[in-house]
Amino acid sequence: IFLDIEMPLMDGLNLAHKIRERDDDVSIVFVTNMKQYVIRGYEVDADDFILKPVTYEDFSMKLERVIKKILNKKDIVKFKINDDGVIKFIPLSDIRYVDVYQHKLSFHATDKIYESRGSLNKIEPLFLEHNFVKCSNYCLVNLKYVEGVVDYTLLVSKGKKGGEAEKLTISHLRKKEFMSLLNKYLGVNA
Repeated sequence: IFLDIEMPLMDGLNLAHKIRERDDDVSIVFVTNMKQYVIRGYEVDADDFILKPVTYEDFSMKLERVIKKILNKKDIVKFKINDDGVIKFIPLSDIRYVDVYQHKLSFHATDKIYESRGSLNKIEPLFLEHNFVKCSNYCLVNLKYVEGVVDYTLLVSKGKKGGEAEKLTISHLRKKEFMSLLNKYLGVNA
């Protein structure tokens, strides 16, 4: 969406705030002749700015940049979760680990834990394609969030929440394979 800062009825910044209430992902580019508003665009996570007068080259370059960003977002793999009757689509990259207990899957994401009924075996193929590794028969870990390994204890970052890493157990049978895949992910020859 290309928005002018100065518009009748509602200025572009207020409209951008309204848009963000409904959609966090839509790309917004502000068009303005007032440089002082550029900084305020960060309030709404604007993708870019075009200063007036707008040239074809500026517009073309900004449009191309936004299109690339949108196409990259489409590459994000999301997983459908039925979270207490509400269907949600969670990016796999936001899921730190998945564990299962009595046919209840817990998806430990960077923002919260989503729960759903199911089997680890059914979701495993998709997750293994996206840098998840089994550390035990009941747990898949996203290698992106591994902070360290101490003996048979895996330290997993809490992501956005911050704080002390969570501790998960690596089974004796899976440790060698887990360490090999972790080293490969990190680009370490071990």
